[in-house]
Amino acid sequence: MNKNIVLGMLVSACFAASGANTWYVDDDNYNEAYTTPQDYIDHGFDGKSKSTAFGTIQIAVTKASSGDTVLVLPGTYEFKSQVVIQKKVKICSEQGPGVTIFDGKGKTSLIKVQVAGAEISGLTLKGGAGDGTVRIEAGVMRNCVLCGGNRGVYLTGSGRVSSCIISNNTGGVTGAGVYTWGGTLENSLIC
Repeated sequence: MNKNIVLGMLVSACFAASGANTWYVDDDNYNEAYTTPQDYIDHGFDGKSKSTAFGTIQIAVTKASSGDTVLVLPGTYEFKSQVVIQKKVKICSEQGPGVTIFDGKGKTSLIKVQVAGAEISGLTLKGGAGDGTVRIEAGVMRNCVLCGGNRGVYLTGSGRVSSCIISNNTGGVTGAGVYTWGGTLENSLIC
């Protein structure tokens, strides 16, 4: 199957629940000096619209409450440290994994999901290090592409990975594409 067709199929809808907030993230607004949501707000970036989007995923997750959505605009987001999700937030791309890329540059794991009800959707996650590009202990990751990292997914607990493409990952003794110690892997392509 043509890779562009597959990527097109992975686009998923991303809507905030009724009464919840949507927080926007745009890599064009990244500023290394801004380390808290308040730093961004003080400089005119409150995360409430595309034009005032936060510059990092971590800042948006910090600002979000359970039930909120973090909508990631197209771009390449370089991760310097792992984002740990401990609340029921949905992180998804506006336009799908073909144009929304999280990159660990081989230096860090990207995301760890630790709570049921959290969701990661419609992203390309690459270049992860450590115990996996993404670690899913609870919650769900769907419609994502995981590639070129040290172990694509570390899946454990009640975590679920659905309808993802996991390819070209390396790993030690415990697997390169997916390491499972519980959790559910469904309808995904591992190559």
